[in-house]
Amino acid sequence: MTSGNLTTLVSVAYPLGDLMLIMVGARLVLGAGPRSPSLYLIAGYLGCGLYADTAYTIQSLDGTYQPPATTWTPSGSPAATCSRRPCCTRRQPR
Repeated sequence: MTSGNLTTLVSVAYPLGDLMLIMVGARLVLGAGPRSPSLYLIAGYLGCGLYADTAYTIQSLDGTYQPPATTWTPSGSPAATCSRRPCCTRRQPR
């Protein structure tokens, strides 16, 4: 496998991994039971991560990618916000 083929394989694998995570997140959001705002923040994080990885893949394969990529920084904001929410920092009774 050449270096170019390996790069293409890895570039395509990241968005596919994001899609698998989104399927798990969709199961959590659409499943039965109560939903906290943190769950929606995680769903937002997964969507932003998919966008960032897809944008990188398109730019990388077109040869138009120029660092620094500013799409990954905002995608981490919902995850950081979620980790600081009170419902995530203490255990809720069942």
